[in-house]
Amino acid sequence: MLKVRFLGTGTPIGAGGLLQSCIALETANTRVLLDCGMTSMVALHRGDMDPEGIDAVIISHLHGDHFGGLPLLLLDASMRRRTRPLLVAGPPSTAPRLRQALADFGWTGTWEHCQNFLNFGTLRPREPADVADLRVTAYPVPHYPGTEPTAIRLEHGDKVIAYSGDAGWSSTLLEAAESADLFICAVWSFDEDDPSFLDYRTFRRHQHEFRAKRILLTHLGPPMLDRLSDVQVDNVEVATDGLWIDLL
Repeated sequence: MLKVRFLGTGTPIGAGGLLQSCIALETANTRVLLDCGMTSMVALHRGDMDPEGIDAVIISHLHGDHFGGLPLLLLDASMRRRTRPLLVAGPPSTAPRLRQALADFGWTGTWEHCQNFLNFGTLRPREPADVADLRVTAYPVPHYPGTEPTAIRLEHGDKVIAYSGDAGWSSTLLEAAESADLFICAVWSFDEDDPSFLDYRTFRRHQHEFRAKRILLTHLGPPMLDRLSDVQVDNVEVATDGLWIDLL
């Protein structure tokens, strides 16, 4: 069984009052975060989830609303004198960017305090990697190149979850979502043409090509939130903060 809890489904600017990107994945043995936006610590506490119970964090790309909660997670861990191992898996620059973020925030000693439990794994394009008890594969997608953007495919037993991360349209999304039980797709706008962000009109044009059993839209910007009444596609739902899904 794989449990999915949407802790944050919003944007960097807080559109709709939604928290930034953060999805909790739970198996019988582990708890993993998929992205960790700057509001993730708030989301964890609202959901009565102990940050110390997180075994790993998977980062899709290095924009602050997707990895900016990591410095706060480490600050909390340092204050608690955490010893339980924590794995952070993401793009190649994740570790140095995280260390720099801690320095920029003024928590320079936190990095050193975390070295006894903190480990890093690099997710390289199309190279499956084990993260906790999940099999994780990253796929390069079009977004801001400096953030090293990827879509993420996660497998646990016979269950598959795919996540677009932030991405413009690319057939790579079809590859990542192939036969997924759940495809979580970020759709920023309704019909704005932007190579770095998927819009709903483009998603709708390609929707029939996705071979996922269930599709949830997330990361909806103001232009999309203003047009929710126009979102009417079979097998497509809109994720909200606090939503639970159990893949049995």
